[in-house]
Amino acid sequence: MKQENLHIELLSALKAHWKYKVAIGLVLYALICVPYFATSRLIIFPIKEIQPTWLDNMIGFYDITVIGYLSIYLLLAVPPYTMTSKPDLNKYALGILIVGWTGSLIHFFWPTHVPRPDPTNTFFLYQFLVSIEQPYNCIPSLHAAFSIYTALTLNKCALIHLYPKASKSIVWIWCLIILISTLTTKQHMIIDLIPGIVLAIIAYKITF
Repeated sequence: MKQENLHIELLSALKAHWKYKVAIGLVLYALICVPYFATSRLIIFPIKEIQPTWLDNMIGFYDITVIGYLSIYLLLAVPPYTMTSKPDLNKYALGILIVGWTGSLIHFFWPTHVPRPDPTNTFFLYQFLVSIEQPYNCIPSLHAAFSIYTALTLNKCALIHLYPKASKSIVWIWCLIILISTLTTKQHMIIDLIPGIVLAIIAYKITF
């Protein structure tokens, strides 16, 4: 397929059901963010302190990697906005809800905490992050869960058919950057990522 035709096909995919995509995105944002932030502030059950392993201690703190950490909000938009099928959009949304609500339920009944570095004199985006996100939603890591789930759903997107090698490589590398950034910003420990990845796989198997 010629490059010009590829661009036309991609633009067509972006335009497909665009109003529905915007609406479902806003609804999902509310349905995920409200319980997520609520559970980090409404602490009822005893907090479990997550102790770093020797491997966690070997990973340095790099506040600038918060850019990768926050980029998940862009990654989450890639599959739905390049899907052309409403049933696939609905399945994607259901998977996001499964991941988000399951994670929030676990966070509510089993709050976990990781120690954070002093944010004084750190990168401004890192200071912004720690000002709005409390360190009690650690296991499972929803950054790990959402990024892996998003990467798994790539095969339902127009991108994978138009740019098979490039899109797969870019999305999985992006996903890896997000996973690493959860550790280098000290938002998570390695042990937090494993349940998040498992949750993502389960959500994908249920929905697709």
